[in-house]
Amino acid sequence: MSAVLEVVIWNDVYVKIADALSPGQVIELQGTIDTRDDAPRAIAQKIKVLNLQKQNGMAVENERSTTTGEEAAIWLRFSPATTAEELREVHEVLARSPGPQPVRLLFDRTNGPALHMDAGADLRVELTRELEEKLARWLVTSKPERRQTTADPTIN
Repeated sequence: MSAVLEVVIWNDVYVKIADALSPGQVIELQGTIDTRDDAPRAIAQKIKVLNLQKQNGMAVENERSTTTGEEAAIWLRFSPATTAEELREVHEVLARSPGPQPVRLLFDRTNGPALHMDAGADLRVELTRELEEKLARWLVTSKPERRQTTADPTIN
């Protein structure tokens, strides 16, 4: 499935992200849909530039965002062979680990690009070593050096 949607980006949002935008760049957009004209258009309120280039089979998220103070998202990747039971297991693990970090889901598909979803406000977590171990099958590592620093608090 594909479609084209006009996006209006007002100057206050655009100046925060302009130098990171380029043709073909994947972005995460939060805003509203304006349906007053014949064709709907999105009005951007927040934009985050995503860089989902594969490195060792993992996706990488660029931290550049128009949102300040938001915790870095935790990405979970699911293959096309993922079962409903696995998804229930992940949901239970996330629900038992409340915290401030948003969780984003990346569903690889056999036909077409991967599907990205926000797990929602009810499934924000605190990424502890225990949670990381439970989610290891699905966890996408975006910044290995950050994970080392978190694991060893003596590193400055």
